[in-house]
Amino acid sequence: MEEASMKKKELQELRTKEVKELKTLFAKKKQELARIVLEVRVGKIKNVHAGHTLRRDSAQIATLIREKELQG
Repeated sequence: MEEASMKKKELQELRTKEVKELKTLFAKKKQELARIVLEVRVGKIKNVHAGHTLRRDSAQIATLIREKELQG
């Protein structure tokens, strides 16, 4: 299970990755988010905050992807 949202150090590490790697990571986060949302709705998971942190992480990765695409 994921810990709290990404820390600054992890975010800095992501900034060094290429767009292809970031897109792969983004897809994994989205799949994980879909799984958690489903499990919360079924009642299998009580920690609804996990979905919130995954959504935030996904948004941060999407932002990095967009920044890299705009840089060229």
